[in-house]
Amino acid sequence: MRLQVGILASVVVAMLAAAMPAAGETRFASPHGDGTFPCKKSDPCPLLYAVSQGSSSTDVFLKAGRYEIGDDYLDPPPGAYIHGPRTGKRARVIANELGVFATYAGKLTDLTIVSTGGQALFANASSNRLVVERLRAFANDDAAFACLLPYEPGFTRNTLCVNRGDGPGMGVSVGGGPVAFTTNLVGVTGVSRGDQATSAGISVSVGSAIDMTVNISNAIAIGGPNAPDVIARDNPGGSDKVTLHIDHSNFNQAVAEGDLSEVVLAGSNQIDKKPRFVAPAKNDYRQRPSSPTIDKGTADNGFLGLGRFDFLGGKRAVNRPDIGADEAPRHR
Repeated sequence: MRLQVGILASVVVAMLAAAMPAAGETRFASPHGDGTFPCKKSDPCPLLYAVSQGSSSTDVFLKAGRYEIGDDYLDPPPGAYIHGPRTGKRARVIANELGVFATYAGKLTDLTIVSTGGQALFANASSNRLVVERLRAFANDDAAFACLLPYEPGFTRNTLCVNRGDGPGMGVSVGGGPVAFTTNLVGVTGVSRGDQATSAGISVSVGSAIDMTVNISNAIAIGGPNAPDVIARDNPGGSDKVTLHIDHSNFNQAVAEGDLSEVVLAGSNQIDKKPRFVAPAKNDYRQRPSSPTIDKGTADNGFLGLGRFDFLGGKRAVNRPDIGADEAPRHR
């Protein structure tokens, strides 16, 4: 009888193990996928199902194409790696409201995220180890952020964040957490088309009696017509402080608001001439050869390398990279 019970228990354990996604496994999603667990490459699943079947350290690969998720949003499990093809056609996630709600630490790369009514990427305080690379994020809502980013020790690199609304929305917003921290924005292009005084390309704010330091390198920041390009903001009368260290970047105006915040520029490596993109009205933020940002970046900023690839998967120059998310091919 004990032998039979032992055999039965072993069978149950094996069945449960087979039904649960293992750490490090790859799930595949396709815009027209109708597969089920385990979401194999030959039988991909719908996007939301593939992500929901993940566990810690699960790899979810989105095949190229358009994923319309309506009022739903992606909420990757802890430690998950959500990504699409690095080159060629992209995986495009289209949401009516919030696009990606990054509740936990993990990694997001090589995706295009479009939100018509909210944040394209929202990383909350629990996602403080989130790594974001080679994303294109667009928010159409007037008051939304294209990229609401977490704090240290995660980072954002070679990523484009554009708010296309008319209100106070921002391209990139970094918010304070419960403890003092440092985070890095490298090779980021933040753009806001809003018409309010807060419609900055890159905005960093804090209000929890903490100190926040953000290192910004090889970045382009473009604010709306009534806003500065870069804002560092603390609460007046409080003890909180925002410090921005900016190096080899492109912007026209950076301001510190509040009592203690400051913007520290590294040498004379900043460029205030307007960058030239291929067709920004059509959301094409590749850089023209005539852009003043060409060859003006740095691959050695002292805190986080620029990475090997730009936001479209093209190779970065080794010695004289371009400022911004795009590395313009020399033959363009």
